[in-house]
Amino acid sequence: MRTFLPGLAVALVACAVLAGCSGPDAAGGDTPDDAEPVHATRVIPVYPFARDGDPAAGLDVVDEGEATCWQSWVSVDSDHARRCAPVPTGDPHTSKIVHDPCYVRPDEGTDRALCLADPTRSQAVAFDVVQDDGPRPAEEKEPKPWFLELGDGRQCVLFLSPDEGVDPAEIPTYACGQNDYLYGAPDTRSPVWTMANRHGEADTRIEPGHELDEVQIRTAWL
Repeated sequence: MRTFLPGLAVALVACAVLAGCSGPDAAGGDTPDDAEPVHATRVIPVYPFARDGDPAAGLDVVDEGEATCWQSWVSVDSDHARRCAPVPTGDPHTSKIVHDPCYVRPDEGTDRALCLADPTRSQAVAFDVVQDDGPRPAEEKEPKPWFLELGDGRQCVLFLSPDEGVDPAEIPTYACGQNDYLYGAPDTRSPVWTMANRHGEADTRIEPGHELDEVQIRTAWL
């Protein structure tokens, strides 16, 4: 997921980490015809550090730097999640990628953060945290997954909508690819969670209309 914040030359990359997993190359990509049936949705809390404070086994740190961090916009249920921006170096007008969510080590102090672009992969960006404004306030937390794998293999990330004055029911809650959105919240009343999906309709995105399908959720990352 990549957008530009109004008035800022900043790209947003939705990031997280879970070592040792694999999945389709991109959200909204080709889906397998022989996907295994979903018998129960797997729920995975994301935390990328080992007990000793090092990156989890199998996690490959591909870039490092210094960053300032504040509450995550994407992972809205974790005390460990942050949104981190690299400390500017070189040309001050150069666009800087903002990583969200990153995860800090509260047991070791907020001196280190790890971020990944996809919880099904094992490549992290690591930051030394020079300033941390803390987690999302308790009253603003929601028990909501930020990354989903559907039963057919599609991957979906929490949708950060810029729309204002629009009926919330008409705004997607997850994006799975081009013209491919989920609406509402996961229905968790059964072992296999489900959501409403509108896939591949229209070039403009938000109105769900009447063409909604129910899709199964194979895995949910919190």
